[in-house]
Amino acid sequence: MLAIHPGPFTFGEIVGMAVDREFSNWEKTATLCHVVYQMHRDPKKSKDISALDFNPWTDETDRKSTDAAGLVAWDEMGVMFKRLKNG
Repeated sequence: MLAIHPGPFTFGEIVGMAVDREFSNWEKTATLCHVVYQMHRDPKKSKDISALDFNPWTDETDRKSTDAAGLVAWDEMGVMFKRLKNG
């Protein structure tokens, strides 16, 4: 599951690494689900949600703290990608 030799690690460290890997995998999956949702949603008929809404490891406090921090708008992301593409 972790692809490491368990010799130098304690059981607790191995469990911690496994949980961290599972959390990381869900962050990636939630981000992908969010992108697909944003591509196919109708802004007039559906609400805007964050990638945290697709992640079962997050709770309401995580979502509130992210909303307070401010997210990058899709229009701003398009400008950033164009700048990266044009160099």
